Amino acid sequence: MNGGGSSSVVEPILSYFVSGTLGEFASRKDSRPLAVESDPIQNSQTVPIVVLVSEETVSFGEIFSGALRDAGRARIVGQPTLGNVEVLHGYNLA
Repeated sequence: MNGGGSSSVVEPILSYFVSGTLGEFASRKDSRPLAVESDPIQNSQTVPIVVLVSEETVSFGEIFSGALRDAGRARIVGQPTLGNVEVLHGYNLA
């Protein structure tokens, strides 16, 4: 039931469990890698992981679970997520 969040929150949490380039954020104009440097706590880089997801898991909750799965670090259990994965940017308008 993770309703999202931001990359500044998910990247440090991912660093406990995995490291390296885990994917890429792409827009019409450019792209940037999801690159994580490891920050292990004891055996956190090797301990088996199960991530529970539901239809209420969206945004960076989906990125977190998918990145761990794609890196071979986690098994995903639960219901299909909504597929609501994007990076939002705020703009000040006059």
